[in-house]
Amino acid sequence: MNCVELDPYIEEFDSVILQWNPRLTDVHVEKEREKSFPTWLRSRVEQDLVTDSRVQEISYGPSKIVRVYPSYIVNGYRFHTRDYGRNKSMMNSGVCVEGSAYNENEIDYYGILEEVIELQFLGQDNNVILFKCHWFDPNSIRNDTTYGIVDVKHKSKLSTYEPFILATQAQQVYYSNYLSLKLRDWWATCRVKSRLFPEYELLQADDDLEGVNDNFFQLDRSDVRELAASTQFNVDDINETICLDKDNEQEEVDPNALEREVESDVEEESWHDEDEFEEDDEDDAELNISSGSDDEYR
Repeated sequence: MNCVELDPYIEEFDSVILQWNPRLTDVHVEKEREKSFPTWLRSRVEQDLVTDSRVQEISYGPSKIVRVYPSYIVNGYRFHTRDYGRNKSMMNSGVCVEGSAYNENEIDYYGILEEVIELQFLGQDNNVILFKCHWFDPNSIRNDTTYGIVDVKHKSKLSTYEPFILATQAQQVYYSNYLSLKLRDWWATCRVKSRLFPEYELLQADDDLEGVNDNFFQLDRSDVRELAASTQFNVDDINETICLDKDNEQEEVDPNALEREVESDVEEESWHDEDEFEEDDEDDAELNISSGSDDEYR
């Protein structure tokens, strides 16, 4: 449930379930918790058996109105949804969730970020950010312990419909194609190092936002200040980028470096072309002078 205020109620619910059926395994208890805990907690609140105001607010569930973001920063990573980052030079949509986030026996899951969703609950600052992802089949993942490489079969898909994770559980990866045709169905995974982001400004979205604004705002060239535009669904108020940072600072790779190199090459070629034109003009001038001299001598 990822909320410390709910921990005592989760323990109480589990004990009630085990009293009904002591033979239930941990897996069955977890499934029953996912299925019945929200209804059970709501019933406790309506019976005035819960005094914690935050738990009371959570028990009523999230609002039916959600916010969807194309870009989000968490855990020292800048994530883009697959559609938003499709034409960008850097892949920021690769997601990995360590199996230990659920239990020690789980393997790691790899996928691609499709949507960033903000759920809003009653009360102040009661919001939860979810990542909706396309997950690759964990049975189609191979780990090369010799070289420390993890390969995923990118055409595979998780058999069960479990697309959502908490944004705070996500780590970033990017996927690289193999040159060999024999390995064309496989991608090599590469972990991305997290880094420290500076404080962010708020982005005020227009009420009639027609799409994703692909422009980023930077107050100072020395800062890395990115503002992610948002797409609204029945929301008329301000959408903002929410940032959850870690303290460890890592080296940053500039995604615009390649673009600047291409531009500099084009400029250099244009200078060469101008020099050639100038030389041609001088040659033409000499020819005109010489031809004029021949006419005079004639």
